Amino acid sequence: PIMTYFPEEMSTVMMVGSQTDDMWFYDGQVWILTEIIVPTPIRFSFQARSVYDSNREKLILHSGRDLGYGDTYELQGNSWEPIASRHDPESRFSFGMIYDPNRDVLVLFGGQSCRKVQESDSQCQRIPLNDTWEFDGENWYVVEPRQSPPARYGHAMAYDESRGVTVLFGGMGENGTTLNDTWEYDGVTWTQR
Repeated sequence: PIMTYFPEEMSTVMMVGSQTDDMWFYDGQVWILTEIIVPTPIRFSFQARSVYDSNREKLILHSGRDLGYGDTYELQGNSWEPIASRHDPESRFSFGMIYDPNRDVLVLFGGQSCRKVQESDSQCQRIPLNDTWEFDGENWYVVEPRQSPPARYGHAMAYDESRGVTVLFGGMGENGTTLNDTWEYDGVTWTQR
């Protein structure tokens, strides 16, 4: 499931996914099932991430689809509406994503890509990624910081508003190595802490 706090509704939002349109709002007392139109790419994406964009007052979801490009949606009324695509050849899963209110951008880092060794293969090789992307409300663009964390997937990310930095912790690296490191991103570069 995907969960995010949605201040506009004063609720926690949970989307179950996996071929269903189930979206639930929790107000601190009860869970309420809400009829939301969920596009197929989101329903079939077990790896989507959602964040609240406080500047635009919108709930944003990025699919990170296992097949095809990652699409970005915002909740408008009772439906998820597409607003952008991240056009790069690396569809991904197990990535990290946060909203940076000081710079008014979404920040996406890493994840795991599925690359076919040969075009005819049905299986793929899982490759950790270490690219940084930002979304300005209209377009995704790749960022080239002076330094980046090692490639990883399954890591945690949060935004530290008091210090104005994105914080990244842990995950899995090359050959399934467990990572136990902390990095901060200030919009210019990543710094290990």
